[in-house]
Amino acid sequence: MSFRPRFQQALLSLSVVLVFSSSGCAPDHEAELDAKVMQEWMRPDMYVDAIEYLESGGHYYVADDTPGAMDLDREAIAPFLSDLKQAFGKEQYAILVEDEDYAWGFVMKLPSDEAGRKRFAAYLESVRPDFPGMILEQWGHEWISFDFLDEEQAEFIRESEAAAEAAS
Repeated sequence: MSFRPRFQQALLSLSVVLVFSSSGCAPDHEAELDAKVMQEWMRPDMYVDAIEYLESGGHYYVADDTPGAMDLDREAIAPFLSDLKQAFGKEQYAILVEDEDYAWGFVMKLPSDEAGRKRFAAYLESVRPDFPGMILEQWGHEWISFDFLDEEQAEFIRESEAAAEAAS
């Protein structure tokens, strides 16, 4: 078998990939999140107001039973969401787990204008260092999804990232 046809096929394949990726045919992860929020997560009886949910005893983070352990839901997540609500006035929802008594995440409507989104991103960066753990987010065009880790989980992630970086 000749080397030339394989090389030409590989070059053609690479060209097609480059054309599609430069022409905007790459996956739109933001649109995918927005679709998931509206089509899967916002089904009747699967979402509730996030702050009311946590303040009424709802759970997201499984609390440590150790005396004196931090209740991440009430001591960190609820205040974080309340501050976001006060700063941006956007709707927030806890996404519930079917037939369970906890939420598996939170979503919030994003500001619709670019300046508002930049303010929102800057706000997140400003509160991140004081959060007792880690704030994880996935951005959409219209929605943002939040997940949270406690300090122990966050430290494990940081150590794993540092080890991977040192190995590279």
